[in-house]
Amino acid sequence: MPEVVFKDDANSKSPVIVLGLDPSLRSTGFGVVASYSASLHKALDYGVIRTPAKMEHGRSLLFLQMKLEEIIVKHRPNAAAIEKTIFVQNHSVAITLGVARGAILVLLAKHAIPVFDYPPRSIKSAATGSGAAGKKRIAVLVRAQLGLQEIPTADAADALAAALTHAQRHFSTALLQKHSYKRNLQS
Repeated sequence: MPEVVFKDDANSKSPVIVLGLDPSLRSTGFGVVASYSASLHKALDYGVIRTPAKMEHGRSLLFLQMKLEEIIVKHRPNAAAIEKTIFVQNHSVAITLGVARGAILVLLAKHAIPVFDYPPRSIKSAATGSGAAGKKRIAVLVRAQLGLQEIPTADAADALAAALTHAQRHFSTALLQKHSYKRNLQS
């Protein structure tokens, strides 16, 4: 019987490109990661999209979309991973964060990029082994996992951690499906 080859197999030469995002109106973290397996990743790009504090909200959202679109066009991600909003200290911050997330989601939909939301604890756990890790620990361990020259800023590190979380789950799921398929063929 012929063997089925999965596109997302760990032996595949073409990586899965994941865009990780840590949304905010004034400083959205982004990280683009090429993943070759559940444990082999390379950072292609990362940083923070900053909008001036005095810029009106509508213009800030447009600026955020324009900068993020440049990243999308350059790297052509297969998926986007975004940290789920679980707890926000006040209503004003929640609304502003929701509006920024909405602008990002519209742009991702425009480019037909599937979006995966992950709770903060899942992202922290995937990046550090602890769901209660602090921002500094996340940044240091993301740097180590990706072999970065410097420690990324907190927003960029959170975005890279979101991308790594999705990549790890993506390949783990693909591997499980592959082995399940092979077991079904043998039965």
